[in-house]
Amino acid sequence: MTGLDFSTVALKKSKTTLAPFGDKISLIQSDLQNFNSTKIKTPPGTLWLCKFVLAFIDNKKKFLQTVRKKMKTGDMFLIVTPVLHNGIEYKKEDKPGIAIDFEELENLMSSVFGNKEIFSDEYFGKREHVVSYLVKK
Repeated sequence: MTGLDFSTVALKKSKTTLAPFGDKISLIQSDLQNFNSTKIKTPPGTLWLCKFVLAFIDNKKKFLQTVRKKMKTGDMFLIVTPVLHNGIEYKKEDKPGIAIDFEELENLMSSVFGNKEIFSDEYFGKREHVVSYLVKK
């Protein structure tokens, strides 16, 4: 698994948490806004994970296209994000800024990855809806 984060604090915490996995984990400090220029060496079969950060990336399509380009045959990309749509009533404590419009996400995933399917759809009532996609190359 390869992890990228701009925050050295987040990477340090991740390194501690993921220590039992040893060299199977690669953590890289990178600004996802400029991810295209980040040099990454990963073995085939790498799991790429984007969890609760897509809403903070300005050019989401460019980011997803870069992930697709960097993936090797056998790799998987798991994207997990809260979504907004009719009926969801996020409150301030729910951190609505981490959610992305569901239709926008569907269109992005279709335009970048073509054939995509929702891997997990967790609807927790009126206060939260989290969608995950798993894309295989």
